[in-house]
Amino acid sequence: MKAEHRHELKSNDLALWIANFPNWAKENKNYIIYAGVVVILTFAAWLWKGYSEPKIIARNKVQLTNYVNAFEKSKIDILSQASSGQDISATSIIPLASNLRTFAQDSKNKYMAAMALLKTAQAIRTELHYRLQAVPEDEFKAKINGAKTTYAQALEKAQGDPTLAAAAKFGIGLCEEELRNFEQAKNIYQEITQNPGFEGTAAAAQAHFRLKTMADYQQTVVLAKDPKLPEPEKSIIAPEPQTTMPSIDTIAPNLPAK
Repeated sequence: MKAEHRHELKSNDLALWIANFPNWAKENKNYIIYAGVVVILTFAAWLWKGYSEPKIIARNKVQLTNYVNAFEKSKIDILSQASSGQDISATSIIPLASNLRTFAQDSKNKYMAAMALLKTAQAIRTELHYRLQAVPEDEFKAKINGAKTTYAQALEKAQGDPTLAAAAKFGIGLCEEELRNFEQAKNIYQEITQNPGFEGTAAAAQAHFRLKTMADYQQTVVLAKDPKLPEPEKSIIAPEPQTTMPSIDTIAPNLPAK
């Protein structure tokens, strides 16, 4: 078949289809409307996602920052009230821990969720540290184990961010130490200091320091009693070093992690 003849046949077929299009459109009206709606909705969803995601991320950053700042402020308030004999540790910190946990559960960004979980675990332990009265041993163990579980959840979400991952692992070590599982704590600190990926992180430096001083925390320290002061309550909580955490902006990428 010659090329001119084939072109003529194609042209005739196209002309025939165009001529019959009104009838075809009438017969398939519902299908055309449905397909058009799907295309419009798909485009609208894509457009809205691209427009709303940056706003959602920015709003979540602000919310998490507010929670973290409120937590840090609560520690100052607790110490201030403690000087006058008032214990507000539970009423100040427990609600914040709950808010941080809820944020972590709802967040679509795994690094912001990890940060929130780290602060949740820290809040659980801080509430125990800041109590004016001695903590019952069964309650102490239950809450520290809960904090350890929360640190483990943070570690799972923090994969890919060495700073957060090292901080979560260090938190697990602190929990083991407070539960008097000193060998487990020592192994965790060694894993942190020997991991090249954690080099340069605050948690690596803290783990190194903890390895050097852990023996001091295992000893019973007896201080000379001042007759002017009342008998102090005994505490089984190990002292906690200062923990430097990354800012919200440094841990949150521009888009939520998959």
